[in-house]
Amino acid sequence: MGRPIHFEAEEVTVEDLESTSPTIYFRASGVSEQLECDFIAGCDGFHGVCRPSIPEGVLKLYDRTYPFGWLGILAQAPPSSHELIYAYHERGFALLSMRSPEISRLNLQCDPEEDIELWPDDRIWQELQ
Repeated sequence: MGRPIHFEAEEVTVEDLESTSPTIYFRASGVSEQLECDFIAGCDGFHGVCRPSIPEGVLKLYDRTYPFGWLGILAQAPPSSHELIYAYHERGFALLSMRSPEISRLNLQCDPEEDIELWPDDRIWQELQ
């Protein structure tokens, strides 16, 4: 639709989720903005702003603990492909996907207890290779 995609938005809140026009408020590039919506899909993850905005008694939690974690990376790099790329390797699973024509999302399977300091940029790119 030609609308901008905002990364690193700040002060994000959602309001009126149960109304016919829920609204997202945020600050991007120092400017306060609001989006009046027909609906909001809260796909911002466990620690996102949508989850705590869901009214009490409506949210149902389902939890399963897996013996692996995901190292997620946003890279300012054109995507490798217009399609998702999945890789299964003896060291685990990897995913490369497109967020925008200039931004790539990359995921690597790792130990959930592993310290992020053990994953410098060179190791990430080597593992993806």
